[in-house]
Amino acid sequence: MQFKIYLVLSFVLMVLLINPDNGNGIQVENPTFIEKSSNNSSNIPNTSCSVFTVEYNDSVFFGNNEDETGSRKNSRVWFVPASDNSTYGCAYFGFYDNLPGADDADNLAIGGINTQGLCFDTNGIQLEYVDSNNPGPIRSRIRDWGVILRECASVKEVIQWHHNHNMGGYWGNQIHWADATGDAVVIGPRSNGWLSFTRKISTYLISTNFNLADYNLSDPNTYYPCSRYRTVQTLLNIYLSDDDLTIAHMRDILESVHFPRTSEYLGTVYSNIFDLESRDIYLYILGDYDQVYKLNLYEELEKGEHELRITLNGSFSSKSTIGFEVLLCIICLILITKFYKPKTG
Repeated sequence: MQFKIYLVLSFVLMVLLINPDNGNGIQVENPTFIEKSSNNSSNIPNTSCSVFTVEYNDSVFFGNNEDETGSRKNSRVWFVPASDNSTYGCAYFGFYDNLPGADDADNLAIGGINTQGLCFDTNGIQLEYVDSNNPGPIRSRIRDWGVILRECASVKEVIQWHHNHNMGGYWGNQIHWADATGDAVVIGPRSNGWLSFTRKISTYLISTNFNLADYNLSDPNTYYPCSRYRTVQTLLNIYLSDDDLTIAHMRDILESVHFPRTSEYLGTVYSNIFDLESRDIYLYILGDYDQVYKLNLYEELEKGEHELRITLNGSFSSKSTIGFEVLLCIICLILITKFYKPKTG
């Protein structure tokens, strides 16, 4: 009888391993692709994204649309607690398991937030070359973003980090950083070979796909003017003038500039809003702005290292770390071998 009980317990544990769910497993049935009549789908750059930081009363909000092409099909959010007193716990946003050779951004952080309230995301822009600003090896910028988030607590520290490292080479992105104090900066290249730091000097800072520090009105490759930039700016001015800016308004702004999915374009894979004071994360998947998934950075980090996966079939589910799964498998085997006594004779 005792063996049967432990056998049942072992079976239950193995079922949990096959379908890991740490309390965050969510399935989105038949995700809605919201079609809107707009010019958002015209002249789409390869890595369109709309990012903005806004300060309102005692709150600081950060919004991002992750607009992608057909090669980036699977995205995820993964949580990594601080490893020591010199690092910070982080939630990273990025891609995984895409076509071999199709994307060098797989498993690298292209957005995120840390426990100090520092966050970032990126815009694709026209390629520019930056001269070396420091001795030493040239940094790999796309690999540095996650490192910076883990090591820095504020926008000022991010700027200093760039001054202290060799950031030379080709830049095809500008990176939008913001922190819980309301400070924000967009870091990117200039055509003269310098690195630029466009600071937030008013209530908000917006970045889309033209280089904020160096754009040419006569060059169509700079994606200027940008209708998405103007739409975000107009809506922020309306909400701020009415002295009324909420998470719902942030969502409405992201919806107004999102890209619908088409046969040729993947569209907005996900939209995220960070409340930099509370460290709350609001996530919208595949253009469905009626369904929100709210996460808290502190609560997720308490669960240890884990990830949430977003796929094109509309699923959003948790996946525990490999180490935890292996441990449970070992426990199952121990239970079975310890209490299973085969009949003899």
